[in-house]
Amino acid sequence: MIEYTLTEGEEFTLTATVEPAEATNAAVTWTSSDETVATVKDGVVTALKAGKVTITAKAGEVSATCEI
Repeated sequence: MIEYTLTEGEEFTLTATVEPAEATNAAVTWTSSDETVATVKDGVVTALKAGKVTITAKAGEVSATCEI
């Protein structure tokens, strides 16, 4: 897990790389464990208030997380 710190109102862009390149389900979906703390859209995380949140990128059955 990767950790990153943001302040309220700050944005950070996460990038997901799906391998192999010919994967049949390469579409990445992004989710936030608490959208009152931070939102995520297309990998762009926006901090809304103090707290911890886990951002998840998922493609098919594979996922990766980042704690903010």
